[in-house]
Amino acid sequence: LSDHFAIEAEGAYFPENPQDNYGYTMFLAGARAGWRFGQFGVRATARPGLLHFGGGTFRSHNGSALTRAVLGLGVALELHSPSGLLLRLDSGALAVFFGSRTIRVPALEPEVTPGTTWNRHAALALGFRL
Repeated sequence: LSDHFAIEAEGAYFPENPQDNYGYTMFLAGARAGWRFGQFGVRATARPGLLHFGGGTFRSHNGSALTRAVLGLGVALELHSPSGLLLRLDSGALAVFFGSRTIRVPALEPEVTPGTTWNRHAALALGFRL
């Protein structure tokens, strides 16, 4: 949109392992604001989205898959090259809004009502600026 504001989206799939754990799909889209100083950039992001729990273990313990609203908030440091390639280090938190839904997770108590959970994350990405 401009040198300081942009719209961005991210989709991620976390495949099931041999024990049927994981199987999550996530989609986030939202705003990014920041500054660029030569080849370096600093950005803040706010991206709402959806997280789908569809793994076999989750479905077997809860009767079905589950999709919940999420909000990703974070900061990114970028290194830009003259060719348009960029290296980006992201750090932030993902809020998952479970609400009053009770879920069963084998590694935890028999049932939990997590409410809203905040999950820290970090990522290293290689991108291309259009």
